[in-house]
Amino acid sequence: MKDMEESKAKVTWAHPEVHDRLVLLKYLVDSVLESSPVIKEADAVAAADAASEVSYEKAIKEHREECEKELKSASRKKPGEVDLAVHRDACISKMKKDMGAAFSERMEDVEKKDVGARIMPLGEDRYGRLFWRFPLESCIYVQTTATTKDFPIVSKPKVKLLDEEDTPKNTPTAAVIAE
Repeated sequence: MKDMEESKAKVTWAHPEVHDRLVLLKYLVDSVLESSPVIKEADAVAAADAASEVSYEKAIKEHREECEKELKSASRKKPGEVDLAVHRDACISKMKKDMGAAFSERMEDVEKKDVGARIMPLGEDRYGRLFWRFPLESCIYVQTTATTKDFPIVSKPKVKLLDEEDTPKNTPTAAVIAE
């Protein structure tokens, strides 16, 4: 409570200015982030992520070793028994498929854990447009601002929302109609 009393003394509570509100908000957020429960939770999340990464790397290594063993055993057989090139291609395609499945599983786990605690743009292109990806969405949004340089501004498309019965299955619920 002592910290709150100090904050009250610093701010005019009748009509606090925006700057004073932001200072108070920053103080409160910093206090919460420095608390031991939040630090413990952050450490637990970091440990779980590290364990997930180790598990993924282990699965990838196992798939590579399995393919290597199969190729070694095939190379030991008599020359006429097995077509080594065909066996190698089949083994490599199986390994790639298994590794892709492991990667997809890892990304699904990451997506499930992504709760949007921190949302930042993915990057910026040469025109100054920002690219965003939001949690639980598979699309990328492009933000064009007034400060965008040398980029031709296209008029905003009209959006027509379709009724549920008009919407075909496996299509988005909004149709864009160009002008």
